[in-house]
Amino acid sequence: QQPSPPQTPSLFFHQQKSKLGNTWLLILSNAIPIFDSILSITSATTISWFTYGFSAVFWFHMNWDNLFRDWKKICLTLLNAFLIIISLFMNAAGLWASITELLDLFNADDSSIRGVFSCGSNAQF
Repeated sequence: QQPSPPQTPSLFFHQQKSKLGNTWLLILSNAIPIFDSILSITSATTISWFTYGFSAVFWFHMNWDNLFRDWKKICLTLLNAFLIIISLFMNAAGLWASITELLDLFNADDSSIRGVFSCGSNAQF
């Protein structure tokens, strides 16, 4: 007789775990009054690099010895250098805009938010 296969978690358990995680995410995002500003700072520092910057850096790493071998490699070298420069610009501009928005939120006279974890109302309307 062959041994029985190991027991895997049921689909019900997986769905319950997913619902619990989503519930905690909803509670956390509503408990922190400036969660959207924190999220915009995080995305401003990561999205452009993960989308464009890393691929260009990896291309340079893979083709370091053949950057100027022929006209196709020269064009690709210039394109990837341009992608890195654009990624740096998008990173800096997005970070500046996100931090400016966060500071404006704190300094607004009609804002009830006075700190990161303040007890002020976080109602949208």
